[in-house]
Parts: sequence; C-alpha cells; structure tokens
Amino acid sequence: MNVLDFFEKSTGTWSVQRTTHHLAFKMSEAGESEVNIQALGPTDAQVAQVCAMHEFDASDALGGAYFTWGGTVEFDEKKHAGETTLVAIPDPEDPQQGQILRDKGYAQEVPAVGRYQINPEGVLTVVTPYQGTEAEEKVWFVTPNCRARVSLVRVRGGVTTMTFCSEIRRLSPEEVNRLAAEINLQAGET
Repeated sequence: MNVLDFFEKSTGTWSVQRTTHHLAFKMSEAGESEVNIQALGPTDAQVAQVCAMHEFDASDALGGAYFTWGGTVEFDEKKHAGETTLVAIPDPEDPQQGQILRDKGYAQEVPAVGRYQINPEGVLTVVTPYQGTEAEEKVWFVTPNCRARVSLVRVRGGVTTMTFCSEIRRLSPEEVNRLAAEINLQAGET
C-alpha cells in the first residue's frame, strides 16, 4: 500500500471520538467530530495549488487528500471546524516515504511541509515541523471501517500534548445491508 492507496481507503465520512492529554497542565479533555476525507488524484487542481504554494513541481505528486471537519471539544462551547489539503511527494528511491505538503498544518494553521512513511503493516506516520514545535501523527486501519489515530505535539522540553482518536466510517443504509448480508452468509457457512 502506498500513501495514495491509504487516502483512497480513507475516503468517506468518519465519526471521531477523541481524548487529548495536555501533559503540561495535567489535564485531559474529550471531543467528538465528523471528518470527511476525499482522495485526490495527481492531476487534481487542489494538488497543483498546494504544490505551487510550496514551490514543488506538481508532476512529482502522487496525489493527496482533502479533509473537512466539524466538532466539539470538552470545556469549550464553540464548535470547531476546518479544512486542509495534503499532497504526497514520494521519494524517488522509496515511494513508501516522502514529503507531505499541507496548505494548513495540524499543530499550527500555517502552510507546512513534513515527512510521511507507510510501514509494511500499513501504518501511516506523518511528522511535521513547525516554528518551535513538531507534530507526529500515526494512523492505521483496525478494520476497513475503523481507524485509530495517535498524535503527539513536541516542543524542546518534550511532548506537551497527546491525542488518541477512534474513527468509525459512517455507512449508507445500502452498505449496512450489504455488510449484514455478508455476515449472515459467513455465519451460515460455519
């Protein structure tokens, strides 16, 4: 699996339950959100825009993903929403890793360039440096419709924030019926 395969496998709407640990303040908070992910091909206009923003040649891009989200966080009455586009530029000698371009960052809402890697087990790791901080995010599929995500934000003194998310894909009624039929068939075979 390459990073574009990972984005394509992630396409859809996800219900996210999140717990964030603010280590410096010795407190935790919960949150929930809905994340929509759309895979982008290498010739998509958004891919070209993000490449141009970072002065990369769009012909080097494998593709990318467009994310939108909205949700709530404990202790904060306002709704949180946003969007970002990620573009993968694979290393020529090893397409399982490369640079990831963002129009808005994870830890800071500024354009950012980081590194990605997909290991043999299919875990996507993205490390993005910012001014004074670094964000590391690991995402993997538990099942085709369930993902786990762990994020760390580091400063010079160590990890300041750690977040764990469980993400469940929202299925259409047709998809639910198809999966139920498959489960019933498998149950009948045993």
